Amino acid sequence: MGSYLSVPAYFTSRDPFRCSECQESLTNWYYEKDGKLYCHKDYWAKFGEFCHGCSLLMTGPAMVAGEFKYHPECFACMSCKVIIEDGDAYALVQHATLYCGKCHNEVVLAPMFERLSTESVQDQLPYSVTLIYMPATPECRRGFSVSVESASSNYATTVQVKE
Repeated sequence: MGSYLSVPAYFTSRDPFRCSECQESLTNWYYEKDGKLYCHKDYWAKFGEFCHGCSLLMTGPAMVAGEFKYHPECFACMSCKVIIEDGDAYALVQHATLYCGKCHNEVVLAPMFERLSTESVQDQLPYSVTLIYMPATPECRRGFSVSVESASSNYATTVQVKE
């Protein structure tokens, strides 16, 4: 009995190098996924990720806030429009609005603290993903400890980040 070799279907057709989406001939460069061939445009349209800021395709470096990815030039504060650099403090509020650390404090938190009593602040804070910048001490160490406890709330939170 002879040996058999399993070959992907695209190698057995008359014109094997065609995009499985648009059927255009693939000459020099192509992508392969799950046994199918794709041209550049169709591969990225089908499998690529899109920038949360501009909705264009992500093909290079990305900044990430929560589950969202941004082009570095789109990772900007919605209030003051400054580009948020790698390592800068920021907050993504309610899965949609990106603020630099300064504007988050001034535009979101300060007005909320002015309106609310201290007992109800914890329940009224919007969902946020926040990066806090912690400069190193002269000994090149970083670390902080935060404790939030309230008898009137079911929540008691302790966060510790130490080197």
